Amino acid sequence: MHNWLAHLSIKWRLIAIFCLVFLVIAIVGGVGIGGMKGSNRGLESVVNGHVQSISHLKNVADAYAVSIIDATNKANAGVFTAEEAAQSIQAARQVITDAWPLYLAGISSANDKALAGQAQPLFDLANAESDRVLGVLRGKTGNIAGLLGANIGPLYAAVDPISNHLSSLLTNQLSLARAEFDIAESAYATASAWAWGVGTIGIGLALGFAWMLLRAIVHPLQILSREIDAIAAGNTHIEVVVGRDDEIGAVAASFKRLRDKLRQDMEIIADESRRATRIKVALDNIDANVMMADNNRNIIYVNKALEALFRHVQADIRKDLPHFDVDKLLGSNIDIFHKNPAHQAGMLAKLVGTYKSALTVGGRTMVVIASPVIDEKGERLGSVVQWADRTVEVAVEQAVSDLVSAAAAGDFSRRLSM
Repeated sequence: MHNWLAHLSIKWRLIAIFCLVFLVIAIVGGVGIGGMKGSNRGLESVVNGHVQSISHLKNVADAYAVSIIDATNKANAGVFTAEEAAQSIQAARQVITDAWPLYLAGISSANDKALAGQAQPLFDLANAESDRVLGVLRGKTGNIAGLLGANIGPLYAAVDPISNHLSSLLTNQLSLARAEFDIAESAYATASAWAWGVGTIGIGLALGFAWMLLRAIVHPLQILSREIDAIAAGNTHIEVVVGRDDEIGAVAASFKRLRDKLRQDMEIIADESRRATRIKVALDNIDANVMMADNNRNIIYVNKALEALFRHVQADIRKDLPHFDVDKLLGSNIDIFHKNPAHQAGMLAKLVGTYKSALTVGGRTMVVIASPVIDEKGERLGSVVQWADRTVEVAVEQAVSDLVSAAAAGDFSRRLSM
C-alpha cells in the first residue's frame, strides 16, 4: 500500500478521497431512500389493505347496531316520525350495501374470506328483521309511539351476532395491520442499520485515506525541511531523499539538483577563495607597495609594505591632505590623492594597459603604476596600483643635475652632500 501511494500523485489521492466520500454518500443515500420506499410501501399496504377495510367494517357495524336499532327505538318512543324512521333505516341499508362489497374487495387472506362468508347469513337475518320494521312503517305517517315494540326484541337478536362477528373481523384486520406495520418497521430498521454501517465504514475509510495522505505529505515535507536547514547550515553533502513520483518527489528532485549545483558552486568558490588567499598572502609579504581599488575606485586592499610606507610618510602627506589616515585607508576613495578626481576617474575607467605617472603630495614624490584587473571572462574587476616613494632619488638626481650644471659653468667647487 505504501509503495503504491508513493507512486500516486497528490492530485489523484485527493480525487480518490473525494470519490470515496461521494460513493459513501451515494450508498448511504441509496440505502436510506430504499428503506424509506420500503417503509412507505409497508405503510401504504397497511392503509390500503387494512385501515380502509377497518373503516368499511365500522360503517357496516354502525349501520346495523346504531342507525337501524336507533331509528327503530326512537320511532317506538315517538321521537322519530314514521317517515324519519323509514328514511334512516333505508339509508343505513344503503350504507351496508355500499360498504360490504368494498370490504370484501380489500381482503386477501383465506381466514378473512372465510369469516366474511360466515357473515352473510347473519346479514340476511338482520335484513329480514329490518324489512319487517319497514313493513310496519309502510303507509304510516306521523307519531307511531309504541307501534314497533314487538319488533325491537327480534331486531336486537338479529343484529347482536353481526356486531360480535364484525368485531372478530375487525380484530383480525388490526392484527394483520400490526403485523405488516412491524414488517415495515423492521425493514426500515434494517435499512437504517445498513446506512449507519456503510456510513461508519465509509467515514472510517475516508479518515484512514485522509490520514495516510496527510502523513504522505507532512512527513516528507518535514524531512525535506530538515535537509534544507542542513544545506543552509553549509552541509552540502547531506543526502536528499526523493523516493516517490508525486509532486513532493518532483520538489525533492529539483532540490537535489539545486544541492548538486550549490555543492559545485561552493567547491568553485572554495577553490577561488584558496587562490585569493594565496595571492593575498603573497602580496602581503612582497616588498612592492600595492593597493587595489574596485570599479568605483574604492580602496579594497592595501598590502603591508604600502601600509608601512604610508605610515612612514603620513605626517608629510597631511601637509596637503590634513584628513589622511592610514588606518582609514580601506574603504576610502583613491580620488583623495588627486587634485582633479574627474580626470583620474576617466583615465582609470578607460585603462586597458599599464599606466605610470608621478605625483607630489606633502613634498613627497610618488610614482604610481596602475593596471586594470580583468577576469577570465573579460570582465573588469577594478585596478591594481603600485606605489613608490622616489623622494630621495629625485633629490639626488636634482643635486647631480645641479652639480653638472655648475661644472659646465666652470664652477668646480660644489660637492654632493651625502
